[in-house]
Amino acid sequence: MEQVCEVRQELQQVGHQHIRKIMDIQALCHHIVGKTIVEAEAYYENSQLNITLNDGTYIEITCDSVYSEVPELDD
Repeated sequence: MEQVCEVRQELQQVGHQHIRKIMDIQALCHHIVGKTIVEAEAYYENSQLNITLNDGTYIEITCDSVYSEVPELDD
């Protein structure tokens, strides 16, 4: 009969505190490069865009207008 030994490693749970701060546009661009948007919400009444990144960052953008160039996708 073979005995199987199970090794369990206890991981210490690390808490973190979200820091709410106003970032300039250059700092925001530097922060989001390489990250993935996992959620985006738009609120039209106050021209607000809320974005959540894969590292847990929550970004709230309020703007008057947005310009974008979206390439056509090949099927």
